[in-house]
Amino acid sequence: MRAIAKFFKDAGYHGGGSVIVAVILFGVTIWEHAHNKAVGAWWLWALVVFTFGYGAVVAWHKEYKAGLVKDTRIAQLESANASRPEIRGHASNFMTEGPLLNSMSAGAKSAAFTLKFDLNLCNHRQVPTNLQDITLTGTIYGHISHFSEMKFDHADLLYGIAANLQVAAIANVYSLGLEDLKGKWLNLDNIRIYAVDGFGGRHQIGMREGEEILVL
Repeated sequence: MRAIAKFFKDAGYHGGGSVIVAVILFGVTIWEHAHNKAVGAWWLWALVVFTFGYGAVVAWHKEYKAGLVKDTRIAQLESANASRPEIRGHASNFMTEGPLLNSMSAGAKSAAFTLKFDLNLCNHRQVPTNLQDITLTGTIYGHISHFSEMKFDHADLLYGIAANLQVAAIANVYSLGLEDLKGKWLNLDNIRIYAVDGFGGRHQIGMREGEEILVL
């Protein structure tokens, strides 16, 4: 019923009110017959059929053109996506390493340590590229963290060929000192890892849920 109602609505809108006119003429025709008027009603029926048909055709044409435009846009987006690499992978084996440092900036302290992990990457599209950068964002122990001095082996990312890398970065956890972190297991669920390809595209890399590090 909703589809039928929408068709009548679209037909009336796109057909310039022709369907509405058809409905009115149909009502007039019924009224003529009900009152046994000696007026030939065949021309009213003809107008009903013509006006309704005109509105229906115009509505169908408008919907058809709108569908073509939508399909074209979808095809363009799919084509653009297909021309870019699709990098997937996962990070694992997280650990911390010294030196462990406390720093103070503008009266606010922060703890810094080296974060190391293994990274497995694979290009799932036949668009060869290379690994341009790796970025990390998020929080550690509920505090904003900044990751810098990223070190990794730059690799070519060819279709279907896995690349296994070791990554190291300096993690700065703001508003905390080393005394707040030492000897504690820190959950990494709020860390996001991105691989940046040679085209500048960022790909989020998965990480095992519940991954933790121990600050020694």
